[in-house]
Amino acid sequence: MKKILFIVFLIVQIANSDVTFSGDPYKGQIYYKFLIVPQVGINGAVFTKQFTKQEWKEKFANSGKKFFEELNISKYGIDSEILQHLEAFCIYYASDSDVVPNCGS
Repeated sequence: MKKILFIVFLIVQIANSDVTFSGDPYKGQIYYKFLIVPQVGINGAVFTKQFTKQEWKEKFANSGKKFFEELNISKYGIDSEILQHLEAFCIYYASDSDVVPNCGS
C-alpha cells in the first residue's frame, strides 16, 4: 500500500512540476559565459534581466532567429543543443524571475 501511495505521489509531483524548457539553465550559464559574453560584453545577470520569460521564449522561437538578430549575436559555434541550454538560462533568470545568476564578468 505504501508503494502505491508513493508512486501516486511521484506521478502527481511530476505532473505539477513547472519545467517548461528542455535545457539546463546551469549549462546555459556556462555556455553564456564562454560563447556570448565575448560578443556582448555584459554579465549574465544584466543580460538575462533585459526581458521577461515570455519575451525570451519569443526570441528563441524558430531556432533563436530573433535572439541572434536582435541581440547581434553570431551563430558560430552555437548548435541547437547549446541553444536550448541558453534558452533555459535566459528564461530561468528572466526579469520576472527572483533568481539571480552568479556569472559576473
